[in-house]
Amino acid sequence: MKKGILIVLIIFVLLVTGIGIYYFADFNEKIENPQEILIKENIGGELDFFMAVPSDCSIIRDIDCSSYSAVYYVSEEFMKYSSDPFSVSVEIHKSSLKNDEFVEAVSKFSNDRGLDVEKKLIEGNQLFILTSGGDRTNNYIVVWYNKNAIFTIITGVWATPSNVFNDYRPMKKLISAYLKKYPSNLI
Repeated sequence: MKKGILIVLIIFVLLVTGIGIYYFADFNEKIENPQEILIKENIGGELDFFMAVPSDCSIIRDIDCSSYSAVYYVSEEFMKYSSDPFSVSVEIHKSSLKNDEFVEAVSKFSNDRGLDVEKKLIEGNQLFILTSGGDRTNNYIVVWYNKNAIFTIITGVWATPSNVFNDYRPMKKLISAYLKKYPSNLI
């Protein structure tokens, strides 16, 4: 009897203090904190985590959105391609996103900025690739969503359509690291 009361009391304390959320929450519903989602470590020996900072929600703008961005620099071995950093932003929205809502938001975002949109299958995940078009050097923006979170990875200025996913291992490792933890819900 005492053991049962003790268990109920422990569960109550965990829930009231917020600690129990990690044990009892349904993680299939939504993601809560963008700062905790960011990978704050070096990735594959090729990308060095630099910092995480609050940022603005840019794909879907709403007052219930919070966002953080992380900056990664390439290791010395890959500086011959570019020393420009990568940026990863995570937008967290109050409720889970619907596919058509996300597609429409990416379309509006890209149209407002004159960017081309291509859907690409990477590691079994559908992603949007946004570019300024043609074969000129530019930034690439890779976008997908998972539940209520939107992930945006922005490359440095070295990228061209021919090398962004085939020749540049740090970009592939960065995308892979995030997709492994937060696979795309885009269909």
